[in-house]
Amino acid sequence: MASAWLTYRENSIFGCLVKNFVRTASPIGSAFLAQTIQSSISPATIRNVLMNLEDKGLVLQPYTSAGRIPTDEGYRYYVNDLMKVEKLTPTEKHIIDQYLRKIHNEDVQTILDKACNLLSEISDQLGVVLSPQFFQGKFKRLELISLSDEKLLVVISISSEIVRTIMMELKFQIPHNKIQETERILNERLSGLTLKEIKDSIKVRMSNVNYGEPKLINQFTEKADEI
Repeated sequence: MASAWLTYRENSIFGCLVKNFVRTASPIGSAFLAQTIQSSISPATIRNVLMNLEDKGLVLQPYTSAGRIPTDEGYRYYVNDLMKVEKLTPTEKHIIDQYLRKIHNEDVQTILDKACNLLSEISDQLGVVLSPQFFQGKFKRLELISLSDEKLLVVISISSEIVRTIMMELKFQIPHNKIQETERILNERLSGLTLKEIKDSIKVRMSNVNYGEPKLINQFTEKADEI
């Protein structure tokens, strides 16, 4: 890691460069850094340090005679090793606690949206929240709930705590014990797989099943793409 081969002076100059580049969006020169750091370091010394940082891949010079800007590796180093994480104040903690108590019964997407808005307000920064994609999640459990002789509710849970419900129309009646057997065999054969893996292999995985309801199992294999 960069911290193993950066000196205290290099860290100070590099940290100052990143903070001011983020603020101004302009290349940062040695003269500006000498004034900003407010120490006895001369612009010439800072230029030498910037050359060392450039050799180490943390900064670059976008064009001749310009100042330096951080590279992608430089940003990663700054975030992981130099940036100080400020603790929440008691007031901020109280606001978050009260806010989350109000929305804890909402659906997942609403909670994510509102939590993102709150984070943005507290930090005064742009907030972005990405929810896990259902298709990429790992299958955790499936429940089959009989609603009537012709309707079956399928509840699919994946590892990221997202749940999807599907209404399945039946053209045949199924005894309750057969529904339970089918639920059990589906969980045994599919647990731990991603939904993509299930869609690609469910016919093979369910081809030699000798218990459960064959018609229902066949309906699952035929309708896998609709999950």
